[in-house]
Parts: sequence; C-alpha cells; structure tokens
Amino acid sequence: MKRYTLITLIFILFISGMFATEIRSLWVLPWSINTPESIDKMISDAVRNNQTEILIEVRYRADALYTQNRVPDIYPNPEPRSYILSLPDFDPLAYAISEGHKHGLKVQAWAVVFNATPLDSNLIRKNYMLTEHPDWITYDANYLRMKSTEQFGYFIDPGIPEVQEHLLNVFGDLASGYPDLDGIHLDYIRYPSTDFGYHPVSIGRFQHQKEVEPDLEWNAWRIRQVSTFVENLYKQTKSLAPNMLLTAAVFADQFEAVGQYAQDWQSWLDKKIIDRVYLMHYHKDDSRFLNILSNVKDMDHDDRIVVGLRAWDPSGASLLPNIFSESRDYNVYNLIDRINWVRDYRFAGLALFSYDGIVKGGALDYLGRQVFLNEPLVSVVDPLNNAIPGSADQTATDLNPDGNIAPDVVVMPNLDSYLLYLYIPHEGTWKLALFDEDDNLILERTRYFQNGSNTEFWDGTRMDGSKIDTGIYYFRLGRDDDACDYLIPVDISRIW
Repeated sequence: MKRYTLITLIFILFISGMFATEIRSLWVLPWSINTPESIDKMISDAVRNNQTEILIEVRYRADALYTQNRVPDIYPNPEPRSYILSLPDFDPLAYAISEGHKHGLKVQAWAVVFNATPLDSNLIRKNYMLTEHPDWITYDANYLRMKSTEQFGYFIDPGIPEVQEHLLNVFGDLASGYPDLDGIHLDYIRYPSTDFGYHPVSIGRFQHQKEVEPDLEWNAWRIRQVSTFVENLYKQTKSLAPNMLLTAAVFADQFEAVGQYAQDWQSWLDKKIIDRVYLMHYHKDDSRFLNILSNVKDMDHDDRIVVGLRAWDPSGASLLPNIFSESRDYNVYNLIDRINWVRDYRFAGLALFSYDGIVKGGALDYLGRQVFLNEPLVSVVDPLNNAIPGSADQTATDLNPDGNIAPDVVVMPNLDSYLLYLYIPHEGTWKLALFDEDDNLILERTRYFQNGSNTEFWDGTRMDGSKIDTGIYYFRLGRDDDACDYLIPVDISRIW
C-alpha cells in the first residue's frame, strides 16, 4: 500500500501551523441576525466549524440593524431601524458582539455603502434615501436618473459632497456607539458601473476641477470620489477607535474594479487607508480563478488580503451533493479546491459568501470536518497500523522522487471520507478517474491542477451511490493532449 512520505508529513504540519493564524470569515445576511435565536445558531455553527470572524450585515439599504445614536456624539444618524427586524427592543449588533466575543469570534459590522435601496418596489417607496434624499440618486451617461431595476436598487452618487458627509456621520455614529466592534466592513463601495456617476452636481465639480487639472479624465475623477471617501472614513474611524479595523469587500479582478466601478482597492492598500480587503472572488472557471489569484499575489499585500469564495447555490439548494441531486456545475468540492488554492498562495485568509448559503444541507459542517480543523488536516497517525508515516516502522516513499515526471496519487482515510494527495508534473486540466479491478468506473473528475502537490476530497461513494470496499483500485490520470493515460494502482481501506 502507498504510504505518506516524510515530505507529506512536513507539509501537513506546516499547513496546520499556518492555520493557527488564518482568517476564516463568514458573511452573514441580515435575515440570519434578526433574532437572538438566529444569532445563537449562527455563532454555534461558526465556532463548531472553527471560523475566526463573522461579518454581519447591519446596514442593509440605508437602514439600521443596530441602535442608532446609541451614545451622545457629533455624528447625527437619521437612518431608520430596518424593516427586517420584528423585535422592537432587540439590538442584533450588540448581541452579536457580546456573544461572538464570548466564543472568540471577531465581529465586523458589514455595511452597504452607495447602494441605497432594495429592488422590491414596495420597499423602495418606504426607503429612507428615496423619501428623504431622492436628489442624491446618481444619473446615467444620458443625464437621466438611474432606474431602480438597472442594478441592485438605486445608488446614491459618490460625487455629491452631502452624500459623503451623510455616510461619514452614519459610520461615525456606528463606531462611537460600538467601541468593542472589531471592524467596519464596507460593501458596494463603488459606482454601479461605467454608465453612472453623471449627477449634475458631480459633473459640475468635475468640470470645475478640469480648470485646475486639464488632463483629468472622467474615470480618474470617479476613482477619486470613492477613494477620498475611504480615506476620510479611515481617518475618522481610527480617531474614534484606533484598534477598530476598516475593511472592504472588493471585486477580485483589480482591472475590472478600477475600470468598471472606480474601485481602486490596490491604491487603498498601497496608501494604507484600508486595513484589509476581502476579494469577491466568485468565479466558477478554474483557470480564471487561478489567474486572478496570481495577479493579486503580485501586489505584495498578502497579509492584508482575504479571498472571498463562492459558497452558495443559485437555486437555493445545498452545495453538498448527494446521489439524488448532484450539481455538476459547482459544489462543495469545487469550493474545497479553491480553499486549498488560496492557502497555496499564502493570503491572510478566506471568507465564505455566504453563511446563509453554505449552512444549507450540512455543507458548512462538511467543510469544517474537511478543511477547517484546528488540528492538522488529517491525523499524523496512520489509522491502519498506528505508526507515524515516514517513521522507521514503515517504508517512506517519496510522492515526488527526483526526476519523476509522471503523476502519482496517495489515498488516505480521513474520518468519514478520503483525502487524495496528487503529484501533478504539469499544470493544466487533468482527467481523474478511479476504477475497480473489474474496470468499473467509481469516480470521475476533471480539474485544473497546479504543478506539484494538489489535494482532492472524496466521500468514498461509487457512481451508483454505494460505498467503496477494501481492495485494490486503479487511478487513470491524463490530459487531452497526452499520448496515453497514467495508470496508478492504490490500496484503499474501507472506513465505515
């Protein structure tokens, strides 16, 4: 039987040490924090699965899931209590901070910034921003006020000074009222798209500035409006609570962020006007996902970048597949790939969007068992003979011996599933298939693997839904351009 190697053991111990400081965040939608019971459940789920931080949405669309003007300060906050809350005296933010801190969780107040209204037409009519400040809503390139259905509801224009003043007051009130808060987390800190930002006030200010800076371009002006707000908010927040973080959810592709949305988050990091960014890296295409990771790695801000990952099914189903309804498009196994890739790049951590999506059907608990253990990813004791892999009790076989140009696979039991450790000699898309001795297909996947060590997870289920038995099996690995497939025998032990 193939065994772990000393190199593999060292790798596992290295990873386990790294996880001790890894940021693991959950974005939590407001419907999961509107009662004490829902917050208790969310915190229990987070702690059980070894998360370190919760990002709870307390400013949904110019409304408050917290107590406004909680303490006397110089920051008037006229925004109303959110319609999402039904308990009149319940403060979700205060409760989440108290309970989260008891369990060692960091708590950030997730706040939508320039997106001011929901999409529902009935809710829009009652929305604070539309009823009190309809003149703040942005305009399109035809100098027409945007329609609520063009994006995700109405956006207010960052180029209007009164807009920025109002938002600074709201966030100043939030920071003053909750000094124990670990951070303020900005979302929709951008324009809706390149088509917007043409509010008459903003146009007038741009034209005035052009008299001073003749070479100033329109998108550079838009970028300046968003970045100026971030910088002013950063200074204000630090003056009120020096240890409170200011963070932001941003588009993962920095070129798209800047060109389409005037969201120059790389410059925020460079200028140190943001403590941390959380990439909204929701791409399902593996090569696109890895390409963006590589580009971000080149920015040299690894310790202040958390990679946010797609953790929802658009139909509302669980990401944990079963024999009756398995998503071939994107599921928990694709998510596990992305978690491992992010760790390979050594970023500050990862975040899941969202708690509400990943908790369905036990998918979060599955992730907790597979990739969120505080212990090493698997026990360093071989469950078959209780010997430490690579010790004198057994033969240490190098998964990647010098000169090896062929792929290799090690199968290792891990609680109620299997870990597949693969050595891949050439980066690219590989087909991975497992057969029994009668040539019956058991497992089939197509994955984009990096050169070197890669990890796959498998629940031990055959294509027909039955469980694997102890025995000799064969992996076939290959690529479309290869002259032949590689045949790799493995000895698999039943674990149930």
